[in-house]
Amino acid sequence: MAARTYQVKYLGYATVDLYLSNPMIPWIVSEIKKRAKSKKMTLSVVDGCVCARDQNNNSDTSFSHPLALISRFTIPNGNYNNFLYVLRDLNQPLLYCHLYHAFDPEEVMELFASMRDQSVKSQSQSTSNLTSLCQDISPSSSHFFEVYYIGKIRVSQRKVPESFIDEALDKFKVHEEEKKNRFNYDDKTLVQMTDVQNKLTASSPRNELHKSAEALPTTEKNQSPPPNTPPGRSRAGSVGTIRRQEQVEHNRTMLFLVGRTDLRLISPDKKQVLLHKQLKDVTFIVQGKTHGDHFGFISKEQGSQDSYIGYVFKCQDCSTADEVVGTITQAWTTCNNVKKEKAPVISCDHCPMIWYHKLCSEIEGMTNDKKVQSVILKHVSQLPEEEQVIVQTKLSGAETLGDIETKEQNELLMMLLRAHCESKQNRHVHDTAENRHEFLNQYLGGSTIFMKAKRSLTSSFDQLLKRRNSRDDMGGCPQMVKEISLPMNAALCKEGSPTPSTTDTPTTPGGETRPRSATIGSDSPSPSEVLLTQATPHKGSPMSMMNIFLKVGNSPKTPPTSDTEDERGPEFHTPRTPASWRQAIFNTVVTPSSKLKSETMTKKNEADYRDLWRKAINQQVLLIRMDRENARLKANQEEATVKRIKLDYDNIGSCAKENMGVFETILNDKSGRTYNKEMLMQAIRQGVPRSKRGEVWLFLAQQYCKKNAMDTSKFPNYNVSYEQLLKQLTCHQHAILLDLGRTFPTHPYYSSPLGPGQLSLFNVLKAYSLLDPELGYCQGLSFVAAVLLLHHTEEQAFMMLRHLMFRRGLRQIYLPDMSALQVQLYQFSRLLLDHYPDLHAHFDTHEVHPTLYAAPWLLTLFSSQFPLGFVTRVYDMVLVENPEVMFRVMLSLLGYHRENLLECDNFETCMDYLKTTITQMDKKCVDAIVKQVFILDVSKQLLEYGVEYHVIQEQMSVPRPEAKTIKQLEAMNKALLQQNKALHQQLEVIMNTVTTEQSTASATRDGH
Repeated sequence: MAARTYQVKYLGYATVDLYLSNPMIPWIVSEIKKRAKSKKMTLSVVDGCVCARDQNNNSDTSFSHPLALISRFTIPNGNYNNFLYVLRDLNQPLLYCHLYHAFDPEEVMELFASMRDQSVKSQSQSTSNLTSLCQDISPSSSHFFEVYYIGKIRVSQRKVPESFIDEALDKFKVHEEEKKNRFNYDDKTLVQMTDVQNKLTASSPRNELHKSAEALPTTEKNQSPPPNTPPGRSRAGSVGTIRRQEQVEHNRTMLFLVGRTDLRLISPDKKQVLLHKQLKDVTFIVQGKTHGDHFGFISKEQGSQDSYIGYVFKCQDCSTADEVVGTITQAWTTCNNVKKEKAPVISCDHCPMIWYHKLCSEIEGMTNDKKVQSVILKHVSQLPEEEQVIVQTKLSGAETLGDIETKEQNELLMMLLRAHCESKQNRHVHDTAENRHEFLNQYLGGSTIFMKAKRSLTSSFDQLLKRRNSRDDMGGCPQMVKEISLPMNAALCKEGSPTPSTTDTPTTPGGETRPRSATIGSDSPSPSEVLLTQATPHKGSPMSMMNIFLKVGNSPKTPPTSDTEDERGPEFHTPRTPASWRQAIFNTVVTPSSKLKSETMTKKNEADYRDLWRKAINQQVLLIRMDRENARLKANQEEATVKRIKLDYDNIGSCAKENMGVFETILNDKSGRTYNKEMLMQAIRQGVPRSKRGEVWLFLAQQYCKKNAMDTSKFPNYNVSYEQLLKQLTCHQHAILLDLGRTFPTHPYYSSPLGPGQLSLFNVLKAYSLLDPELGYCQGLSFVAAVLLLHHTEEQAFMMLRHLMFRRGLRQIYLPDMSALQVQLYQFSRLLLDHYPDLHAHFDTHEVHPTLYAAPWLLTLFSSQFPLGFVTRVYDMVLVENPEVMFRVMLSLLGYHRENLLECDNFETCMDYLKTTITQMDKKCVDAIVKQVFILDVSKQLLEYGVEYHVIQEQMSVPRPEAKTIKQLEAMNKALLQQNKALHQQLEVIMNTVTTEQSTASATRDGH
C-alpha cells in the first residue's frame, strides 16, 4: 500500500546547539521565518524515514530524515498549521530544527501519528528486541548460576550479622503462614456472604440488584489469573461479592548473573530481567549458617540513601552457595578497588546556554512586547561592560532598527544573544573541581574584573552614550561577529541571572519590571533601555529621546497593556475601558438568560443518568476489547517474527511444493483414515516444508506412540509436567550454561547471550536433566534440543526430546558408561568394512578411527557440524523410521565422498576433509544421500554386529588358562625386583661405611 502524502510548505531550518530547550523554540521559529525562503514539498513517512520531495520535481527525493534521529515534534506558538521537528547530527554535536507549514491542521496530527506508528513498528519489528534481553552481557566476563528466589526484606543498616539469612528465613516462613491463614479465613467469609446473598436473591427474584449479585459468583469461580497478573477481584464485582481467585505459585527459579559491575536476576520463563543492581550499590554479602545453601546480599534502595533491602536466594547445595558468594565477593572487591572514571560534566551553572535558557524561560508566555523587551534588556544589563559593548555594536549594525516594531527588535536581539551564547559555549570551561583554576583564569582575567565590578552600570552606559551621538557614527558594524566574549559567572555580577520563576511574580503598577540596579526609582533611566536606545538611529539627541520614551512609557496616567490582563480573561478588565462596560452590559442582558434556558432544557432525570452510565460502561468495555485485540495482534505478530527467526535456514535438496497439500491432508485428518505409510515415506523423501516440519514431527511421534507402548514404571519422573520440573533446581546447571553459547552460535535465535533462545534451551535441558537423573546432562543433547526448539514451543520441544530419548532409544548412547555408543561405533566400522573395504583400509592405515569423526555425528544427530537444511532432513527420516537411519546416512555420506577421501594421503588431510569439506552440502549431494538412505537396508547386519560385539566383549572378560601363570610370574618378578632393590641399598650402606673407615685410617697415619 502506498504511503500517505502530505502537501506542505517547507520554511527552512536552523542549526542550533545541543543545549536546545523548549523555551528557545519560539525564537528559533521566528528566526527561520525571517529568511522567507519557502518551498512547496510533499512529505511522506516511508521505511522509518520522513521523505520530502519537491512538488515541481516529485521523482527525486530532496532529503530523507530517519525517525530514529528525530527527537522532537512541536507545534510552535499554538499555530496548528506550523510544525517543527529536531534532527540530530551523527557526525557533529549539532541539532537541526526543520520548520514546515501545513495547509490543513488535521494533516499535522495525522503526520505526527504516522511518524509515531512508524517508530513503534520499527521497534516492534526489530529482531534484536525479540532475540536479546541484555546486549551488554559478556559471557567471558560473567558468571551464571541457577538460584531459587526466596524474597526480599527491608533492613536499616549497611551491614547485617551473620545470622541474617537464618533469621530472614524464619520471618519469611511466619509471613507465608499468616498469608495462608488470612487467605483461608477470607475465603470462608466470602462463602458465607455469598450464601446469604443467594438466599436473598431466591426470596426476591424480581430485584434487579439481587439478580446482578446472584450472577457474579458463577462467572469466574475456579479461574486463576495469568502468571503476570496479580490475583484480584473482577472488575464488575461489587464489595459484597468479591471472589478471591486461587493463588498461583509462580516459578521462582532464576538465573543469577554476576558481571564485572552489576548483578542481574533473569527469569527463564518470562524472558525478562527481574532485578538489576550495580555492585557499587551492594553493601554486604552474607551466607546462611544453619541454612548453608542460602545466601543473600544487601543493596541500597533506589532513590534513598539510608534505606537498604536484603535479597535472599537458595542454591542447589552448600558448595554452589559457597561458589556464588565467593564470586560476588570477588567481583564486588574488584569493582570497589578499580578507580572509577567520573562521567564528563555536560553543563554547569555558568554555561552561556544555561543563561540563555533561563532568559527564554522567563519571557516564555509573555504577550506584551515591551515587557519582553524590558526583561531582555534587564538580563543584558547584568553582563559585564565589554559584553554589553559587543551586543550594542551588533545591534548598531542593523540600519533599519529604528523603523521596525518592538517585536522584531526583540527577535533580532534574541537571535544575536543566541549566537553569542553558542559561540561562547564552544570555548566554555565548566566550573568543576578539576577545572576550577582554568575556569577562574578564563573568566576572571586577572584582577581587572574586580575593578570593573566597582563601576556602576549607569556610568558605563553614560560613557557609551557619549561615544555615539549621531546616526552616521553607528554604521559600518557587521551584523555577526565571529569572536564573542560573554562571561557567565553570576557570582561576579552584582545581581545573578533571574530564574524562570520570576515570570510569575507580580509586576509594578506601570506594567514594567523595575531594574534591580537602578538606585533612584522607576523614573530613572534603565541602562538596558539606554542600550537599545543607543543602538536605534535617531535624528535628535539621544538623551532627549530617552527622556521622552521614559515619560511616555512609564507614566502612571496611561497604564500600558499587560499580558496579565490577556491571561486572566475579559472578566478582569476594569470598567473604565469602553470595551469592558459594553461587555458587562452584553453579559448581563444576553448570557444569563441563555444559561438558564439551556439548564432548563438539559435537566436530566434518573433514566438519562442510567443511559449515560450504560453508555460509559459500554465504551469502557469496547476500549478493553480493543486493547485486548491490539495485544493479541501484537502477540501474534511477535510470534510470527520469532517463528521466522527460528526457521532462518535454507532447505537443501528437493522440496516439492506439491508436498504441502499432502502434509496438510495428513495433518488435518483427525481420524487417520488418509494416513498411508508409503505415501508418507514418499513425501518425506521429497522433502518437508519448513513451515510444516514441526507439525509433521509431532504427528510422527504421536503415531509411533499409538503403535508402541512403553513401560514408564522404571522412570518415576516420566509423567511429571514440564512446569513442575522447571520449578526445581538442577545440579547440572554449570554444564548446561557452558554449552548454551556453543550451540549454534551463528544462528540469530541462539546468538544473543542469555537471550530468549538460550533461555528456552536452558529450560528444556534443565527439565530433561530433572526428568532423567540417571543421565542428567551430556554434551550433544544441547544440539538435539536446539533443533527441536527451532520448530516447536518450549513444552513441545521437551516432549519431542523425551520421545526421542526414551521411546526411540537415543538415551542409551548418552549414559555415563557410554557402552551403547561403543557398540554403535563398532557396528559402523563393520558396516564400513562390508560396504567400502578400500575406504576402511585407507582409514585404518592412517589411523582415522570412527571415534574421531563418527562419535559427534551420532551424539548430535549431525547437528554440530552440518548445515541445518541437511540436519532437518535427517530428523525427518529418523522420526518416520528409527535411529537406525543414522548408520545409513553415515555410510551414504562416506560413499558419496569415497574417491576424494581415498586421495587424502595422511592423517591430517583425512581429518580436515571429514571436518570441513564433507560438511559443505548442496542440493545434488543431499538428494543423492537421501536416495541412497532409502535404498540401503542394514537392519540384519546391525543386529548381527551388535551380538558380535557382545560376544567379543565376553571373550575378553573371561580369564584365559595361562592368565593365572602370568599373574604368578608377574608377582614373582615384582618380589625379585623388591629384593634386588633392598640388596642395592645394603650394598650402598656397606660401601659408604668402608669409605668412611678408609678415610679415618689414612687420616690417622698422616697424623703419626
